[in-house]
Amino acid sequence: MAKRLRQRRSGDPVIRSIWDSWGRYRGIAGAGSAATRQPTGRTGHGYVCQLGGGDRAWGFAAQPARERQDFIHDRPNSCYTDTVGLHPPPGGSGIPRKDMTMTKTVKGLAIGLLLLCLATPIWAATAQIRLGGAETRLELLAREGDALRYRLSLAGLVAERVETPAGAFTRLDLPGYYRSQVVGAPALPMLNRLIELPLGAEARVEILAVAEREIDLAALGLGDPLLPAQPSLAKSADPASQPFRYDPAAYRAEPVARDLVAVVDCGQLRGARVGRLEVSPVSYYPEAKRLRVAESVEFRVDFAGGDPVAEARLKALTASPFFAPVYERLEGARGLHDSYPDRVRDLVTLVIVTPPEFAPYLDAFVDWKTRRGFKTVVGVTGTPEVGTTTASIKAWITNLYNNATPEQPAPSFVIFVGDIAP
Repeated sequence: MAKRLRQRRSGDPVIRSIWDSWGRYRGIAGAGSAATRQPTGRTGHGYVCQLGGGDRAWGFAAQPARERQDFIHDRPNSCYTDTVGLHPPPGGSGIPRKDMTMTKTVKGLAIGLLLLCLATPIWAATAQIRLGGAETRLELLAREGDALRYRLSLAGLVAERVETPAGAFTRLDLPGYYRSQVVGAPALPMLNRLIELPLGAEARVEILAVAEREIDLAALGLGDPLLPAQPSLAKSADPASQPFRYDPAAYRAEPVARDLVAVVDCGQLRGARVGRLEVSPVSYYPEAKRLRVAESVEFRVDFAGGDPVAEARLKALTASPFFAPVYERLEGARGLHDSYPDRVRDLVTLVIVTPPEFAPYLDAFVDWKTRRGFKTVVGVTGTPEVGTTTASIKAWITNLYNNATPEQPAPSFVIFVGDIAP
């Protein structure tokens, strides 16, 4: 009894087309005898055909290419199938297995060529824009007193056409760096650095040299507007559920640009005043569909009006080796030892807040920390200084911080001792 191999549901016109094209391919009859081949009818999931004279059966795939499967009899060379179907002429004597392999090889090459053709529009929509620098780099050249001198060089930009709910846009990237974050406005490539600002000083930027280049986006096949900046999303948020932000009014400026170099005051971090150095080398002209890129810039950041005495005192009061790795990440950071080279480096204040019932058990711990070099301060709740509320405890710790001295610097650590609330 012939085996029946079933394929997923396919339409009658396809099946008829396969049977009408017998003779285009030849199968192997097997056992040295001719085999009769005829359709035996339709199953619930496709068509079944029977090969007589040798109890052989075959199945074919008439689904779209991504769903097609070939079925072949468990006896080698009993019949031949491909992704179109089986087309054995009656009484055919067959073809060698190596011819079957060659047919599949040619078919694979054809599929590869098709994929190559399909990929071509994607490649055409992306442009590597070469600039004058050997590499993209923002380099601190020298520190001249309180001033910082930098050089920027750009090796290239990447422009890519993207589809959004508001239509097609061009995404412009500076590999390894950032984009401006004015939501709805064109996102322009930029470079950022954290620097230390002298206490009380005002930053001033002086451009020493600049080399610019104009780029015609339309000539590169990227005439769509630049992609607008989108708001930041929480990691748990679904990007597909967020509305696309696009502000057409922001595209009417000529040019859309930021200051080439700017310094933003980010606030105080313990003993250091932190600033963000922003370099925005790209200006965008929406109407002309052009860019102006500063591919090489040398500039100087100077500071005027600082208070070095107050800064030195603040650093002395807040000195802690545990914050040194943070300060070291700030370009232009000035250490306490620049002004006080003979100062002890490891004086650290540790504060412990504990209920009275746990205080006796902490004596050995406090003694050990003191021998390790910590300036240990123990606050017991319920005393007039510390109190019993969260507000009073916070006020006590804040007072220790704000009234620090070189002999007892502001706390670096606070330990809260207690039991698990019922």
